[in-house]
Amino acid sequence: MDKDSEKILLDEKKKGAQEEIVVVTYADASVTPDQIKHAKDAESNKSFALQNPEVDTPPVFSEKNFSAWLNSRIAYPKGCLYEGTLVAGFTVNEKGKVEGVRVLRGLCEELDNLIVGLIKQSPDWTPAFRNGNPVAFNMLIPVTFAIRTSKANSASTQPEAIVLNVRADGKIENGGKVYTVTQLKDIITPHEAGQPLTTVQIVAADDVRLGAVRDVKDELRKLGSLKIQYASPTGQEGTTRNMPPFPSSPKGYPEEYYTGEKSKNVCIVRINSADRVIFGDKVCSEYEEMLRLGEGFLRERGKEARFCLVVDRGTSYGAYRHMQELLFKVYEDIRNEKALEQYGKPLSELSTEERNQINWQVPFSISEAETKKAAS
Repeated sequence: MDKDSEKILLDEKKKGAQEEIVVVTYADASVTPDQIKHAKDAESNKSFALQNPEVDTPPVFSEKNFSAWLNSRIAYPKGCLYEGTLVAGFTVNEKGKVEGVRVLRGLCEELDNLIVGLIKQSPDWTPAFRNGNPVAFNMLIPVTFAIRTSKANSASTQPEAIVLNVRADGKIENGGKVYTVTQLKDIITPHEAGQPLTTVQIVAADDVRLGAVRDVKDELRKLGSLKIQYASPTGQEGTTRNMPPFPSSPKGYPEEYYTGEKSKNVCIVRINSADRVIFGDKVCSEYEEMLRLGEGFLRERGKEARFCLVVDRGTSYGAYRHMQELLFKVYEDIRNEKALEQYGKPLSELSTEERNQINWQVPFSISEAETKKAAS
């Protein structure tokens, strides 16, 4: 990893924001999208700026990545129909103890209490240090809860997606009109409580630079809760799929690049501005080779496995999107293996409860980082 990336990632770590957790459940077939509830949150656009002293080293979790530790203990309450992003805050005091756990943005009492209760069970941390002395440090962690309903239900009730075609010059086409990034607020209607989330489809040709797409995504984050899809223009190879939400911080960096033993659980995938791929420690150009490496890593590391996709603004949108698709397939293939091994049938034939069990055993974990300097 280059020095520029290391500095940026360390700076993000010192801000105290932990990597976002995504918890997905599959609702019973009888549940329709209009039954899904969303918090009546007037602060959906609020930025949670942490008040912390300048430190030499931020707190370090004692076991592994804190987000992974917490994620492995979350079970979506049966029958709960709330979805959205909950933001919790807590303090790691001078002794490394977790205290002052609170909800900064809530969803419902059941989910709020669930996350607060789990964070209170956190093992000790190594505290933050400033000038050689331990200091208290505030942290926050976003947890996104998402409910999937059947395709039959979704197709009939979900509103049509808003399509944003990102051009190479960074401007956006929608409905025959051209907009700048800052004019997106004129296209997107703010989300209303109790209504399905607005679906926004980001479309870009494969040769558009990722920086232009990222500028659109960053602006969309300011507009509240949205379901974002990524696709290629009609007629080009590629699929449309819902991508999981990534950390809502401006850069979206993972909590840390691990060192020593912990680094074995993180597979770093880099794509530079020439679309050169380094998968783990190997330069790769073949899809099947990258798929084999990803699946092998996930089999070996199990629930501890995390992928970190490192790109720069010059990376092509096509290379980025195709890598996302590949990592999704890695998880889908291993989950399918688990399903066959455990239940004797493929993932697609499992019940909601069985599928949730498999997802818990193979939790989805992809972080993104961006570097201004091309990966070498």
